[in-house]
Amino acid sequence: MKVLKAAFLLGAIASSVQAKDLKDISLGFNAGSIMDPLVIIADKAGYFKDEGLNVELINVGVDGPVAVNQGKVYAYPFGVGGLQWVAKKGDVVFFGGTMNEGSAYVTKPENVAFFKDLKNFKGKKVATLRLSTADHSVRIELKKIGLNPETDIQYIEFDTFPSIIEALAKGTVDVGILSLESSQLAIKRGLAISFYAGEVAPNYVCCKQIANKKLFKEDRDAYVSLLKAQIRAYKVYLEDRERTIKYLIDYSSQTKEFIVNVLYTPDAFAHFIVTPDPYRNKLKEYYKALEDEGIFAKGVNVDDYIDVSVYKDALDQIVKENPKDPVYTKLLADFPKNNQ
Repeated sequence: MKVLKAAFLLGAIASSVQAKDLKDISLGFNAGSIMDPLVIIADKAGYFKDEGLNVELINVGVDGPVAVNQGKVYAYPFGVGGLQWVAKKGDVVFFGGTMNEGSAYVTKPENVAFFKDLKNFKGKKVATLRLSTADHSVRIELKKIGLNPETDIQYIEFDTFPSIIEALAKGTVDVGILSLESSQLAIKRGLAISFYAGEVAPNYVCCKQIANKKLFKEDRDAYVSLLKAQIRAYKVYLEDRERTIKYLIDYSSQTKEFIVNVLYTPDAFAHFIVTPDPYRNKLKEYYKALEDEGIFAKGVNVDDYIDVSVYKDALDQIVKENPKDPVYTKLLADFPKNNQ
């Protein structure tokens, strides 16, 4: 009994020492959302702790980029809205990826076929969130077929996805742009997906990870560790769906059916492209598009607000530890073409 008690005490002491050795960081998040499965997997699987981090997920919602700019959190994984702070020369830096694509155009069932033809958007009311990447990426394609989004289409900005769903259900807008997660809620309201935005604008930029510039410079190693954990989570996401689904159910309390419909049906998997890659090229293209639309003033060097070296370092370390793993070696092979 004394031996067992001594062993227990030694184990408790070791755990206490290990906990003290972990670096405490705060990560802004959207409570209940499964739109960043890599963070959830890394947290649930213990990968953050493996990499020396004690990560606190803080619910910041749509105010995430503001919280990052003010240094209230280390990072936020839904940070494309942080481009507003780039335009203002704020204290943000893009350093990692969350996903590309991930949105759909939703309407009433009787209008599904109608809106598959982009020419039919002329004269219609489109519900969107401000700076929606799906919206502005598709606007580029609308211009290519001769429509002027500024004059031919009435865009109505909403604050939240639920408010877009309400407007669609009431018929005050004709079509709305929703995340795939919110699209499932819309379907329960009797609405339907007309098309995935990625069918029109393949691999368009979506959620990216942003950090506070000051914290990023002071604590670079923490960000390398943050990405290492998520790169490991990416392998789980690709190769172990049941484990991923279990983690997401535990985190969100959603049903298995809901999670499969958002992430793992053939259409969802094709158009909800989870990736830890920063995709600097796509991010710069998107910023340029917003400049051309007059949303952002010209004259900002976007490269000053993107640092892909942290991701590369994290990836190099993972590949060195797992030199023959096809998931990690493919990420490494894809890095140059995505981040030139």
